[in-house]
Amino acid sequence: MHFTIRVFFASLALFVVVIGAGQACSQFDVGSESGSSTGGALAYQPVCSTPSGVSGSPKSIEEAVELINALPKPVSVPCFLDSLDRPLKVSLSNNPNSAQPASGTRSPRVFIFSEPLIISVVPEGFGGNVVEFSVLTAPDMSVKGELPFPVSADVPPEAPYTEILLGSGTICATCHRNETRAFNIPFANAFVSQALRPRPDTVVSVESLREQAVICDAVAEPQRCAVLRSLFGGGGAKAHDFPSSMPTAF
Repeated sequence: MHFTIRVFFASLALFVVVIGAGQACSQFDVGSESGSSTGGALAYQPVCSTPSGVSGSPKSIEEAVELINALPKPVSVPCFLDSLDRPLKVSLSNNPNSAQPASGTRSPRVFIFSEPLIISVVPEGFGGNVVEFSVLTAPDMSVKGELPFPVSADVPPEAPYTEILLGSGTICATCHRNETRAFNIPFANAFVSQALRPRPDTVVSVESLREQAVICDAVAEPQRCAVLRSLFGGGGAKAHDFPSSMPTAF
């Protein structure tokens, strides 16, 4: 987390100056999911499945932690993604200006909607080993948290909130305004702040990312390919819009 913070502030300064093994399931045909028109296909063997007794559609950070804790350790990002109910509802952005920056159109930031919870991941680069969480408390406000991956032991409920603390607030306040304590979460030092949606000019199509999953070279880019293919297996992913009333990121 602290390494990510240092990298983010270094990137922000430059911007200102110049402006894991789990339960096996059946194979998934990535190229044919959700009406794909890419024409390509590959068989994907998921790393994990949704454990019995927990929801694959978490609605809160606490439910996401419950799901992670129920998965076989160590839990990788692809394993966690595999455990989520399909089809995934996603929005993709190639915006690099974030504490979890996209690495271009081929590896955008992926927002997964399980409202009011929004989960975000990136397939590679800085932030690729982190899963971020945001719970909408109003159309333009959300409580935030994150966890580093892989997860090798059970996660305490306060961990996602503790991970983003910085001084008297959180690292999120750098970009998300109006940060205040979230007193409805008594077991953690949690904060609520402005929620942001990607700028329209940064949005990446789901079809283009599905094609990246199909053509990805798992030998050359094992982590990136594993994340991409976990997004499109077993029912795939479909485009989902942020609320139009939500302010846009810079």
